[in-house]
Amino acid sequence: MNKSSVKRFTTFVKITGVSIILILMVCFWGNASTQRSSLQMSIDRGIEVYLQELKSENVESRQRAVLGLIQAKPEPEDVVPSLLQALKDPNNGVRGNAALALGRVGVASSEVVDALAALASEDNHSGVRLNAIGAIGKLQQVSPSHVTALAEMLQDEDQRVCNAVAVTLGHLGSRSQAAVPALVEASHDQDAVMREYALYALGLVGASSPNSTEILAAVAEALRDSNRRVHLSAIRALGDIRPVTSVATTALMDALNEQDAMARKTAIYALTKLGPDAKVAIPALTEVMHDQDASIRAAAVHALQVVEAV
Repeated sequence: MNKSSVKRFTTFVKITGVSIILILMVCFWGNASTQRSSLQMSIDRGIEVYLQELKSENVESRQRAVLGLIQAKPEPEDVVPSLLQALKDPNNGVRGNAALALGRVGVASSEVVDALAALASEDNHSGVRLNAIGAIGKLQQVSPSHVTALAEMLQDEDQRVCNAVAVTLGHLGSRSQAAVPALVEASHDQDAVMREYALYALGLVGASSPNSTEILAAVAEALRDSNRRVHLSAIRALGDIRPVTSVATTALMDALNEQDAMARKTAIYALTKLGPDAKVAIPALTEVMHDQDASIRAAAVHALQVVEAV
């Protein structure tokens, strides 16, 4: 084979190779696009099937349908009407999972919140009520009237419902202003878990609240609680309440001297959250760097870096 033939052959191989690569790329991207399209069609068909199954007379089919909708993550407008209807299902599992699904969908609708609030207060099954309460905490369109309705449930006979309500009010943050008096009252409840959750909620609500003085007073009082978990919850809450006051920083500096290592560590974390507003605690934090607990020393070092930041 002469040089000219070799050159033509080499050129042919290069062109052929590039062509094959281009063909493969087109096939790959074409297949990928087709696969994505097919997957979406499959999901859409699945949602349609689930919506049909919600109308089935078979309980297991309806339960399976609601669980399927939770997993499918559908568009709200496609499923909300059916899920609202499912809240009235005679089966506890269907109602509870429908509430859970509405929370996952997260649609901003007062109609959804109204339905969930009614379910939370009126349903005869505690599990369904707990799901409805939790779902409300994930939604945006929660009005003061909804918060008031939730606050009233802090007096519920079912302690699990009371605890769940407190946590949800905390998750709603500044939207739970109307519940502050009820949460303050709950922080004195005879049940220690209720007091713990009420303080948790007060801290989150107090992060941006015109009632921060009332909240701070309740939290400061709870620092004297004999229950360890309640005491720790009060310390944590001091790190959330704004504006930062001398009452909070003084209480947290006092907690740095407690015998309970967890109380000392929790106080350090709270001071860290207060940031530069807690500069008054720098000497106390510096002293804690000599603590016998290595994790506490490390936490103090980090806290000083945050508090001393300009």
